[in-house]
Amino acid sequence: MSKDKPVYLSIDSVFNIATVIINGTDCGTIWTAPYQLDISKAIKAGNNTIEIKVSNTWANRLIGI
Repeated sequence: MSKDKPVYLSIDSVFNIATVIINGTDCGTIWTAPYQLDISKAIKAGNNTIEIKVSNTWANRLIGI
């Protein structure tokens, strides 16, 4: 893993909204193509924990469901 190049997480598709958390760091929310996030700030050498929280609508995401 090079510190000079960004690391991206690509997901094939998201039918609603997905928030990605890597090693406890919120890396962002995706809802449109390309379903890709820069996870460079959160990734580390070795094992990583990836959490993907999916909300069924944008309105539910805003109210915290």
